[in-house]
Amino acid sequence: MQVIELFKTAIQSLKTNKKRSFLTIIGIMIGIAAVIAILGIGDGITQTMYDKYGNNAKQGQQTTEIAFNANNIDSNIYGFTQDEIEDIKTQFGGEVKKATIERETDNISTPAQIGSITKNTSVSLLKKPTNKLKLITSKNITKNDLTTGQATALMSDKVAKKQYGTTQNALETTVTVNDVTYKVVGVYQAQGQYTGDGMPNPYGASLLLPDSLYYHGESATQGNTVKLTFSQGVNAS
Repeated sequence: MQVIELFKTAIQSLKTNKKRSFLTIIGIMIGIAAVIAILGIGDGITQTMYDKYGNNAKQGQQTTEIAFNANNIDSNIYGFTQDEIEDIKTQFGGEVKKATIERETDNISTPAQIGSITKNTSVSLLKKPTNKLKLITSKNITKNDLTTGQATALMSDKVAKKQYGTTQNALETTVTVNDVTYKVVGVYQAQGQYTGDGMPNPYGASLLLPDSLYYHGESATQGNTVKLTFSQGVNAS
């Protein structure tokens, strides 16, 4: 009976002060929503940090990356070599669980000969065909092109128009990057350098090339970044 009386009293209070009751309910709803939002943002930031830096305590390991920067801009050294990776493993013994060479694939700044002009341009590498482009003329790089190692390339319409006047004129021309000459099989609509969430956009590059052909010869065994994996708790600094 006491519970029923309390319930009736509560209902009566709500009816008596409708405006205040409404505002109280709204306040409670906003408070709960704010707590949920804060918890969600916190979890999202934590997951982003794990994904970006690879420091995943759940798997009992942590990772760090070391970038290569040449002292001489004209250096023909592409980065860390496999021999250096083996030296790292030997020097640090059991502290390093894994050491791998990571190579750039997006928005690489590199000299390229486009027509008769050689200049620095941005290049992104494709490991598989993409449908994230709006092709203006001709065709896309196909799975067969990538599998068989065809030296094909896609060019942004901005570069095509600046170099050849029209996008159509750019088709079947060639670009040379890292001593490999590629045939331009398609022209795509240029995209912004960054995506909507502020991340670098790989399709904002001036040229898209097959990943397997860009790294060849000496560069195939080298890379600009070393990724080291340590056991959890080891000082990775």
